[in-house]
Amino acid sequence: MPRSLINYIQLCDAAAAFPGEKTFDAIMKEAIDDRMPKSLGGLPLWEIIAGLPDGFPISIEERSKPLRDNWPDLNARAKAFRRSVKAFFDRGV
Repeated sequence: MPRSLINYIQLCDAAAAFPGEKTFDAIMKEAIDDRMPKSLGGLPLWEIIAGLPDGFPISIEERSKPLRDNWPDLNARAKAFRRSVKAFFDRGV
C-alpha cells in the first residue's frame, strides 16, 4: 500500500483469538473493555512494528475495564498507561 495513504498506525493488544461468539455486543465489549497492556495479549505487535518505515507515527490504544477500575483518576491512569507503554518499547523486539 502506498505510504501516502496511511498517516499513522494505531496499536492495541488483545487476545490472539476472539473469545466466544462474535456477536455485535461481544465485539463492542471486547473493543471497549478487554484491551490488554502491550505484550500481555496475543497480537504480533513487534512483527507489525518491524514492518513499518523508520519514524512512522504510532498511536497506542488501551481501552480496558481494568485500566479504568484500577486508576479511576484520569491523571493516575495516564501515568500508569505511560509507564506500561514505555516498558513495552524499552523491551524492544
